[in-house]
Amino acid sequence: MAQTSGSVSLTVFETRRVIDRAFGRCKIPPQQITPEYIDTANDLLYLFLSTLSSKGLALWAVQKVILPLYESIQSVPCPLGTVDVLNANLRTSTRLTGIYTASGGTAAKRLRR
Repeated sequence: MAQTSGSVSLTVFETRRVIDRAFGRCKIPPQQITPEYIDTANDLLYLFLSTLSSKGLALWAVQKVILPLYESIQSVPCPLGTVDVLNANLRTSTRLTGIYTASGGTAAKRLRR
């Protein structure tokens, strides 16, 4: 399991300033802002920032694996703990059969000169 320092960011901002600007953009004068509005705004700001941190893909949880396919089996066995397959590519190989021959045509004559 990966170890982390526990710190998320070193940027510090005052939530009061963010909330004041949000109320200002809504054209609410400071006299109408009650402590209840400020508590609600603090809660909503916390919830909004929490959802921002969980958006996208956790890159430390992505693992690239080559998995086998078995003839006449429709499912692919994934490792234990697999949650989702983000991308899958199917590679096929064809064995060449036949006899290797070298031609004695014009290319061979040019090399002799």
